[in-house]
This record gives sequence, C-alpha cells and structure tokens, in this order.
Amino acid sequence: MQRPFIQVLTLVLLTWSTVVAQTPSPHVWHIPFNPEVPFEDGTPDQLPMRFPYVEIDPGTTVVVYQGFFKNGGANGDQTGGKVWFRDVTADSAWDSVNLQYHTDLGTNQYWKGIIDLAAEGVPGLNIVEYYIEVTFSDRDTTYLYGDDLDPSQGGEFATTVTETEARADAYSFRDRPAYIFHANNRVISGDDITFSAKVGYISNPDSLFTRWADNGFLYYTTDGSEPQGSLGSSSGTTSVIPMQFKSVESGNIEVSTTGARAMIADGLFDRFPCD
Repeated sequence: MQRPFIQVLTLVLLTWSTVVAQTPSPHVWHIPFNPEVPFEDGTPDQLPMRFPYVEIDPGTTVVVYQGFFKNGGANGDQTGGKVWFRDVTADSAWDSVNLQYHTDLGTNQYWKGIIDLAAEGVPGLNIVEYYIEVTFSDRDTTYLYGDDLDPSQGGEFATTVTETEARADAYSFRDRPAYIFHANNRVISGDDITFSAKVGYISNPDSLFTRWADNGFLYYTTDGSEPQGSLGSSSGTTSVIPMQFKSVESGNIEVSTTGARAMIADGLFDRFPCD
C-alpha cells in the first residue's frame, strides 16, 4: 500500500522589535531663585521657584515650583509628578510629596510640591536635597536636578530620564543668609591679609532666631587650582581657615531691611612663603 507523501511545512515567525530611546522633555524646568511663578489666580506676582528661597525656618513649609511650557498642549500633557527629598545631614532615606497643579500663565503651566519641614522633623541646620519627577500621559517621565545658581552664570540646570542621575546631583537647601558679598574686599598689611565679607539678611540680624550664619570659612590654594570645599572641610590641595565675626551693620537692599556681618581671616601669609 502506498502511503501519500505529506509534506509538513514549519513556518518560523520572526518578531522584530525596535528599541526606542527615552528622551527627557525639554519643556520643563526648575530654577530655584527665578522670580516667575504667579499666584493661583494667575496674577503674575513673581514668586521664586522655591519659596522661601533662603532663610528657611525649620518650622515652615518649603514650596517647590516646577514650570512647563505646555504651549496649548503642543508639548505634551503633564499629569503630575513628585518632589523627592531627603535629610542629608541625618542620612535619611528619600521621601516624596506629590506635585499639585498650581496655575496657568499664558503658554506656561506651573505645578508645586509642598515639603513640611516640621512634620518631617528636619532640624534647622540640616541640609536637604531634592529633585523633581515630572510625569506625562504622552511623554517620557522626566527628572529635574541642578543647583541654586543662575544657569546663564554657570549654574547647573538639567533634565534626564534616569532617576539615579538626578539623585546624584540634586538641588539642596538649608537655613542660610540671603546673600554673601565680598567684592574683592581684602587688605594686605605686612605678613597678614584680611579678607572681609558681608552676610546679608532679610530678617533682623540682631536676633539669634534669624541670624542664620554663625560661622564662616575661607578656602584657598597656592598652586593655581580652584579651591574646593564646604562646611569647613576642604579637599585636594585646598586649605581652609575659619573666619571671625567683626561687626553688625544696618542697611537696605531694595525694599527689605537687612543687616550685614563682616568676617575676617588674618595671618594668611604666615601659612606659606610670599615675596
């Protein structure tokens, strides 16, 4: 008996996949000092993007604002996000608060996250780091990080789709004066050089409750490299010496009453040869 020849064809299906690179939105930002945020009713009253920006009382709340150039929806639809923060001094774990819709102004949209320092138990002198997570219905999740300085003057402001990158270079704040003013104020006398700096306040400089600075340090190098250090500690070839309280002045900056404290560093030339 002849059996019919049956040819079995096996079809192999090849599935092709395309890896699409994630891209952070170029239309979101957070520049802490920038006075651009309107009130909730849309009144353009120039609030800074972190409020308060400086002289942050440990018992208060810090509002972190985030901007989005929505452009009528052409740049996406933001659905929310988070402000991630941690107490660096206490080496605490990262925590977060949700971003809330704030208001629209023209083609821009503003969101905010509120950090209650008292409820979080953050002491006044501790350093707090934070970064912002922005979520969209039609775009990749974007993280904002950087520092307090003006990006046009060398400050850092960046976006990424990688959260670990944002955590490694987060924004930060702590209780600190409104400004430090030096303007090359130095006097050479024999083997001594005196560097002076004014530390300015929005609040009363004579009150211990609002005198945010209680010490200062001068960082210097003698090999031409840029000094590196913070909080009284130096790195590399940088040396550091403490500054001394000198006096209290009263004055005005714009419309706010402020005070100033001058600090000096004497005997600097005693530390290295100088012709």
